[in-house]
Amino acid sequence: MHSSEQRAHLQTHLDYAGRPEATALEHALRTKVVLAGAGALAGAILGALAGGWFWCAVPLLLVGGFWLPDLLIYNTGLRRTALIQSELPDAIELLSLCVQSGMSFQAALAQVATYQDGPVAQEFARVLREMQLGQSRQTALESLGRRSKQEDLTRFVTAVLQADRLGIAISGILTEQAAEMRSKRQDRARERAQKVPVKILLPVIVCFLPGIFIIVLGPAAISLAQLFGNFGD
Repeated sequence: MHSSEQRAHLQTHLDYAGRPEATALEHALRTKVVLAGAGALAGAILGALAGGWFWCAVPLLLVGGFWLPDLLIYNTGLRRTALIQSELPDAIELLSLCVQSGMSFQAALAQVATYQDGPVAQEFARVLREMQLGQSRQTALESLGRRSKQEDLTRFVTAVLQADRLGIAISGILTEQAAEMRSKRQDRARERAQKVPVKILLPVIVCFLPGIFIIVLGPAAISLAQLFGNFGD
């Protein structure tokens, strides 16, 4: 029922959302079929009750039910990417401190995966599992870079891989990455702060200006109404 291309596409979105296990793929595929069937049934009932153009609801609800899981999974991936962006500076900082204290890169990854929560720790734990299953560090990190759509994490993976190829000390790369992540987080915080006045402008206009107009112009309007009323008399 589902082509290999569709399964691969859905698996990519599941990796993006942090659900790489095979059971998640099978569950998502079953959910798509169930929701498509439920949508078609709901559309048929609506068409039978209302008739006419309401029969168009059958294909619309069928297609909507079929693609709804994809949309929800993709939205989960977007939220997860935002969490990775906010958590990554602290994770790289801890990784750098562990390596500088004398730990190997793999042991430092294990420390981050153990003592931190969230998607970054989950991704590092997955890299460790892949390495324990026989993959090289380069292959496991390349897989992390391919399945991640977060720019900072991809840049970190690229820097570590380049250090491995060139024989550069990993501690120096991690120190630079940690400093860069801190700087970027500060820049994003300043950018969000600069957007606050623009965001609150519309609520201020909608909520306060009508009241101000009533307070300022209300007495004048009443006086004018009384004046014209006296002229009428």
